[in-house]
Amino acid sequence: MRRSQTLKLSEILKMTFTSPKLADGLDMVRAKNLWTEICGQHVACVTEDILVKNNIIYVKINSSIIKTEILMIKAEIIKRINQELGRDFIKDIILR
Repeated sequence: MRRSQTLKLSEILKMTFTSPKLADGLDMVRAKNLWTEICGQHVACVTEDILVKNNIIYVKINSSIIKTEILMIKAEIIKRINQELGRDFIKDIILR
């Protein structure tokens, strides 16, 4: 049986990864992984848990000093994460 229309593998992958649900799921994982890269190793050491839900990053941090520093540069962190993701995905960061 011969198909009348053939697709390149790159086209199939592009169609698969651009579906909205899959793209959101992948961006959630990427945003979680970008936290360490953007905030640095010192912040990563005091970070206990990271959860991305409804376009918000929830971060549990042990150090109150680091929490204060993160609050001061929160907008910049959001901007850099969204820049790395290539779209306006993360709306807020909530520290616990």
